[in-house]
Amino acid sequence: MCESDVYITENGKEKKIMEDVSVVKVEGDKIIIQKIFGSSEVFDNYKIDTINFLNHKVVLKPK
Repeated sequence: MCESDVYITENGKEKKIMEDVSVVKVEGDKIIIQKIFGSSEVFDNYKIDTINFLNHKVVLKPK
């Protein structure tokens, strides 16, 4: 499978917030993260810091 894990950077440390993510979508100031089976979460005032395709890892950080 090619799903990714999503992390948030807090106080200089990464915290895993979601696993098995299939879609990351940016809409204005929001980032919408959707899992493979359809559940999703919306993150306001975050931006994408890093996407590592090899390690299937997405890191978000506050704006």
